[in-house]
Amino acid sequence: PVYNFRDRDVLVGGPETRAMADNFEAFWNARRTRRIAELVDVGKHLLEEGVPPLPHPDFERPERAQRMAVDAGDDALVERRLVSAALPVGEVEFIADLPAKHRRSHEDEIAVSTRGLRELIASAQSEVLLQTPYLVLSPAAQDLFRELHDRDDPPRVLVSTNSLAATDAFITYALSYKYKRRYLRDFGFEIHEFKPFPQDAPIDPEATGAFGVSWREDGTPVFTQTIQPEGRRPLGREYSALRWSGFSANEPVPLERGGVRWGLHAKSLVIDERIGVVGTHNFDPRGDNYNTESAVVIEDRAFAEQLADSIRRDMAPANAWTIARRPRPPVFSGLEYSLAKISEHLPIFDLWPVRYATSYEFVPGPDCPLPLPPSDPGFRACYEPVGDFPEVSLGLKSVLTRIFTGFGAGLAPIL
Repeated sequence: PVYNFRDRDVLVGGPETRAMADNFEAFWNARRTRRIAELVDVGKHLLEEGVPPLPHPDFERPERAQRMAVDAGDDALVERRLVSAALPVGEVEFIADLPAKHRRSHEDEIAVSTRGLRELIASAQSEVLLQTPYLVLSPAAQDLFRELHDRDDPPRVLVSTNSLAATDAFITYALSYKYKRRYLRDFGFEIHEFKPFPQDAPIDPEATGAFGVSWREDGTPVFTQTIQPEGRRPLGREYSALRWSGFSANEPVPLERGGVRWGLHAKSLVIDERIGVVGTHNFDPRGDNYNTESAVVIEDRAFAEQLADSIRRDMAPANAWTIARRPRPPVFSGLEYSLAKISEHLPIFDLWPVRYATSYEFVPGPDCPLPLPPSDPGFRACYEPVGDFPEVSLGLKSVLTRIFTGFGAGLAPIL
């Protein structure tokens, strides 16, 4: 009832599931994998206390669990929502890392998932559509997108990612914020940051448990908020770098208004609307070197177009802000840009206080019937700047963002 992820899963049936099963078995049988009984603390407990009885499931919201059980047994519902939505596709490939990724003998090799996704992006001719919740590119990924942008006829690169108001990873956003100029100018990205309260995203408010639902005579739903969202609730404790400041690095920042908040968590990719990818890789240093990643690559135009439509919907003005360069100052704009660029490349400090880019909101009207890319000459006539961190309740968090913008470059490898 407080914060939910907008994520994406794909159900795969067919010959390629054998490769998935093989990858699962590789981890199940890896030399570092241990059966539960082999763990010293668990084994000691079982030997001394015996096997405890399994506890009865204690659901926080039992009515939701009951509803899912009923839905799963409804053949007509399963047919409508799942079976009829299935799409016969062309070639399917499962690319995935193996446990050996962490062995010293493999440390100089490019991981299977990383290599496969880089090759796909390098093959793009007209468009790369990338959705990632955490836009912190590894040095190799930056080189790839820079080379792509330097082509004589570069493909368009559109990025769907989180705003500070929507993200659950504060430090990661701060580092992404540091490199906005590089992403926009050096790589040619068109960045759209997901709003915390999207108006048109395909989400089900009733499923959050924060709303009750009733129905009008014409069949349209009426949602009534039944649970008041808490102001601050941690999602996890994976990082501890910000505990000294009084909040978790995996905690959404406070906003100016209440409501059920949403954040992107999908990692997806579409190449030229002919290849669609759903996986786990963020093109970040962790994905390249630390995490074992996997992805389903489907070379089928119908699937790629459906996936592209889904991502574009998340980037629509009702659901996302557009990131673009700030209006140029009337004087010394070239000097300001040069100083900001120099400061950005310093290894630790980023002293220049003026950021290259900010967030923009589309303002439709007679002269602005449709959204425009930032490169369009009419962009500023149809969009208004709404600040670096729209919807965020400014204060300590804003100050800390700028601190980690300045000092966060050294954190890139661990993020």
